[in-house]
Amino acid sequence: MTHILIVDDHAVFAESLEHRLNNEEDFKVISTASDAVEAKEFLTKNAHNLNIALLDIRIKNNETEGLELASFIRSTFRGIKVIMLSMHSEGSYGKKMLDAGIEGYVLKSSHIEEVIKAIRYVNEGKRYYSKEIEDSIRAYEKKKDKIKESKIILTRTEKRILLLLADGLSSREIAEEIG
Repeated sequence: MTHILIVDDHAVFAESLEHRLNNEEDFKVISTASDAVEAKEFLTKNAHNLNIALLDIRIKNNETEGLELASFIRSTFRGIKVIMLSMHSEGSYGKKMLDAGIEGYVLKSSHIEEVIKAIRYVNEGKRYYSKEIEDSIRAYEKKKDKIKESKIILTRTEKRILLLLADGLSSREIAEEIG
C-alpha cells in the first residue's frame, strides 16, 4: 500500500485528488495539509507511515514554499519521495525541481491517470516528469546555453541578470541577489 500526503492550499483540488486516489486499491491518502506548517506538524508525528508527498509548488501565493517544503522532506525524511504538482510548465520551474532532486513533477492540467502513473513510477524508485515539463526543460536549457555562448558583449553583471531572468527570478529577487 502506498501512503500519500497531499499539500495544496486549494481545498477543492486537494479533496478531489484525495477522493480519486483513495479509489485506487494500492493507494491511501493518509492526510492533506493546506500549507507547510500543517505538513511539517503531520510529518513529525507520522513520517514513518508515508511513502509519497504530493506538493503544490506555490502554496498560498508563496513562490518558494512548496520547494522549501520539498527540500525539508528530502533532507529530514529520506524515505519519503516528493512529486510536485503545479500549473507552471515553464522550464525554469522544472529545472529547479530537477536540480533539487525532486522525483516527480506533474502539471495540474494533466489527467488524473498521469498523476497515478507518476505516483507508481516514483514509488518504484523511478523519476517521473510530465512530457511537457521535460520538453520545456530542454528548451530552457537551450536558451540558457545560447545566452552563455552569445557573441554580444555584456558586462559580468548584465550576463548574471540575464541568467537570473532565465532561471525565472522576479525583478525583486534579482535585485536582492545582486545587491
